[in-house]
Amino acid sequence: MVVEWAVNYAYERGVVVIDAAGNENQSTVGYPAANDRAVVVEAVNNSDVRVDFSNYNAGVTVDEIIAIVEDSSSNID
Repeated sequence: MVVEWAVNYAYERGVVVIDAAGNENQSTVGYPAANDRAVVVEAVNNSDVRVDFSNYNAGVTVDEIIAIVEDSSSNID
């Protein structure tokens, strides 16, 4: 898989790969986020609770999440 190779290549050279878990409200996380060497970004609200559109996975823990705060005053089309 080319994407997995690219993440590993970057990691071995000191590059941090950051990727979104996804926005389909599914229990799967795609690549490159699924790679153990990537940092996963998952959307949470102001209470640090996952928002309903964000993908999730048991392998993603709170200390691995970079929180994106959902702003209830904005609209997503």
